[in-house]
Amino acid sequence: MPALASKRKAGAEGISSSGLGHLAGLTNNTDPKWWRDPCLRKLHFMLMCITIVQITGGYDGSLINNLQALTTWKSALNNPDANMIGVIGAVQTVGAFVACFPAPYIADNFGRKWAIVAGATLILVGGFLQGFAYSVAQYIVGRIVVGGGNVLAIVGATSLVNELSHPRTRSYLTGYYNVIWYIGSIIAAWLCYGLRIHLPTSQWGWRVPTLLMSFFAFLMICLFPFVPESPRFMIAKGRDAEAHALLAKWHANGVMDDELVAAELLEIKETFATENASKGQSKSWRQCFATPGDRWRMFICIGLATCNNWTGQSIVSYYNTQILTQAGITATLPQLGINGGLSIFDFFCAVFGGSSRVGSDVAPSSWRRSLA
Repeated sequence: MPALASKRKAGAEGISSSGLGHLAGLTNNTDPKWWRDPCLRKLHFMLMCITIVQITGGYDGSLINNLQALTTWKSALNNPDANMIGVIGAVQTVGAFVACFPAPYIADNFGRKWAIVAGATLILVGGFLQGFAYSVAQYIVGRIVVGGGNVLAIVGATSLVNELSHPRTRSYLTGYYNVIWYIGSIIAAWLCYGLRIHLPTSQWGWRVPTLLMSFFAFLMICLFPFVPESPRFMIAKGRDAEAHALLAKWHANGVMDDELVAAELLEIKETFATENASKGQSKSWRQCFATPGDRWRMFICIGLATCNNWTGQSIVSYYNTQILTQAGITATLPQLGINGGLSIFDFFCAVFGGSSRVGSDVAPSSWRRSLA
């Protein structure tokens, strides 16, 4: 497509104020304001449904911290000491580490949607194991299973949000995607607070919040038939016509010869052609370290994830209740209230970070590196 080629030469990164980059200027059968366009409204609603995965992650990531304030939870698990609480909090990473190896295989060979379903199934099972646990061992097994499920679901959901989004709003959606995590955190904190007031001595005061995790997983599975598959995955499997129809439906209100849709298809195909030409058809973890450039990219990915967890956010997420206890705040309701208030504060900070002139609104017109 000549128009696309000329746009690519416009600049090193193809940056434009529209958010379309080198695709700017191509005709597209959608309203410039997405909320006025029927297909984009439906598309964004479906993408919001996919973010249940992030809500579940935030819910699970904050639940253990809030449960530590409940004496009923401690008594059900034989009053675990500080070391055992540390194990309960950390053991989830065992399942997450194991799942990170099959996750890309499932997403690439069976589809992003199936990765979400596989993860949701594990979360469903793990939530029940924890919710009906009568021993520390059973609870730990449930934590491991949920950890693996979260990774599978996040890999599928993150890819799907990026690959289904309209180019004009992709940066905004991905910028706010991680913000949704704190909604789950807020739900976990204030649900535990409310149940502590109404069920102060009942075992259901901690079992209900734990079982709610399985409900989120059930919603993910129920939404499976209504969410489209990734067009990139379809093209990878030789289903070009289906990918074309899908992009036309959700990015151009069904217009098959839309210029933007044609450019998107061309880009995806060219990307696969480049990947196949440089690395062949085989894929393995060894390729991540095959060249100096690959090794540098892996170093950035691993380093960023490591530094992100070294900021102290994991300590606050999992053990803030213990920190409050050592600070002299030992009453249950004040601990839960502080946890809930902190979750709300974190949510607004995250919204600010992803909002206009700070986060995703700036991303189309500035370097992501400077933003980080």
